[in-house]
Parts: sequence; structure tokens; C-alpha cells
Amino acid sequence: MGEMGNPNYDYMLASDYSLTEFSNNNFSIIGRLLYFATRYEKDFRSYFTITACKYLEYFVSEIKEFSKIKALDHSQSTLNKVYEISSSLSFHKIITIFFDEIINKILMSDVLKEKFLKAKNFRNYIAHELCNFHITEAESDSIRNRLQKDMKEECKLMIECILMMERAVCEFNKEPIYFNIEKETNMLCSWVFEVIEEN
Repeated sequence: MGEMGNPNYDYMLASDYSLTEFSNNNFSIIGRLLYFATRYEKDFRSYFTITACKYLEYFVSEIKEFSKIKALDHSQSTLNKVYEISSSLSFHKIITIFFDEIINKILMSDVLKEKFLKAKNFRNYIAHELCNFHITEAESDSIRNRLQKDMKEECKLMIECILMMERAVCEFNKEPIYFNIEKETNMLCSWVFEVIEEN
């Protein structure tokens, strides 16, 4: 695709495309992937915050954004300060802190670290790169193949991480947990790639 100002720029005009059931299905899958990419961001924020609460001493001593917290107790006023600081950080900053400064200190399992890293990379791909194609390409088999064949395992991993983070938040807040991670992951992943049968 050309750059803005370039006479060859591919402007998206209504006359350039027509929606078919095939492309509608592709965009349905894209929409569901984007839903989970957004949900990942929301849940990661919550997970980051409860991680800061659980490992407060480390965050205060090692993460400059939390260094102004004076009390190392778990009183409500201290926890409120943690929530306040976490809420003020951009998602990019939270991700940077977690993966540059936290993951090797807090997550002891290499398997868990790998899952979190892969889920982050896939979320970023969905949020920033997935839709980098001209709308007419939604009619191509290559887009469908990329959506249905190449992304299932990565999507499944992202959903699993989302559910693990939700479970951790529920456990921290002493809330009941109503879902089985493996069962829910499989069900949600199937829903993402479900295609309405074309006539």
C-alpha cells in the first residue's frame, strides 16, 4: 500500500469492494480476535495490579513508578495507592515493566513465562498488524487460511493466558471461580473461528 500523499495510495472507496458471505465470515473472525486482544489488555492491567499488591516490597524497591509508596503493609490505603499508580500507567508502560523487570522475578516457571510472552506477541499482532490489508483482500483464500489455519494455536494460548489472569484476580479478591480454564479455552477458541456455512 502506498503512503499518504503518494498518487498511488490505495484509497478505500465504496466502489472498490462488495461484501460477500465469504468476506463477512472473515471479518467476523477478525472481530472476535480483536475482542480477545482488547480483553487481554483489560485483564493484563488487573493482573499487573494484583501482582504489585502481592509483591509490594519488590515493586516499591525495584520499580520506580511505585517507589513513592511508603507503607509496605496491605492496608486498604496502601492497596488504593497501588491501584492508583497502576491505573495511571499506559498499557505500553505496564507491558514494558512486566516483561522487562517483573517476569523473571515473579514467574518462576519457564513454561508460564513462554506462554505469557507468546500471548503478548500475538495480542500485539492482532491489535496492530492483523488488519494491514486492503479490504478487497478479505475475499481471498489466503486471508481465510491465515485466519483459520495459522492462528488457532496462538489464539488458544492468548485465551488461556486471559483466563489464567482472570483466575489469579478472582483468587486475590477471594471471589468464586466458575470456570475450568482448559474447557473454557477450547470453547472460546472454537467460537472465534466458527464460520457460518456459506450457501
